[in-house]
Amino acid sequence: MTDKKARSVMDAYAAAWLDSLPAPASSPHHAFSASHHDAMRPLRRQAAKPFRSMSRAARFALAAAVIAALLTAAAFSADMPLFRTLRLGLVTVYQQINPLYTEQHFETDVPDDGEMKTVTFGWLPEGMEETERRRTSELSNHERIIFDNADRLRADVFRIREDSSFTLQYDSENVQFFTVEINGQQAQLGVKGDRLTLQWSVDNYLLRLTTHVLDQETLCRIAENIVLN
Repeated sequence: MTDKKARSVMDAYAAAWLDSLPAPASSPHHAFSASHHDAMRPLRRQAAKPFRSMSRAARFALAAAVIAALLTAAAFSADMPLFRTLRLGLVTVYQQINPLYTEQHFETDVPDDGEMKTVTFGWLPEGMEETERRRTSELSNHERIIFDNADRLRADVFRIREDSSFTLQYDSENVQFFTVEINGQQAQLGVKGDRLTLQWSVDNYLLRLTTHVLDQETLCRIAENIVLN
């Protein structure tokens, strides 16, 4: 039997099988509550226009990432030594924003001394104590520090090595993003309900503070007094 004949037989069998099924039953229309419609409105807006449903800060970040990528490509193709000189000591960020999450790619030209620096907190709210500090291994490029409990304050420190890129993905659905200043450097503050996430870079280190309890002023003060040594 040829493929054409086999396809014809299968199509006829499928049609006969579908005809033998009972007619679909109609179900009464279900009226959703007003609160449900309000909760689903952001998701419907994201599905219809995912780019326009982003916050203004998120759209700005996406546009800035595209411009940075174009300028980087132009500089790279024009003069490789000059390109590396200009980038020395900086962390390059390529960011991809989606309706449900944001994926960031980090690269650096900062020479790596082979050892991860120690994070010291120069100021903490009264009564707050460090309860846990861990790395996957001694050579790990990620250290997590927890104070009291993970909801109170969690600090994540990522080392971005010169010989490799680093990718970080985090929940950005319905998050409002703001730009704040930490010791003269721009930082990104994400607000989602009671969750605050503050993220910035120091040399070839990416630092992130997350809390469900502290306010913005307290979180920024903690960040301003962090020392890497």
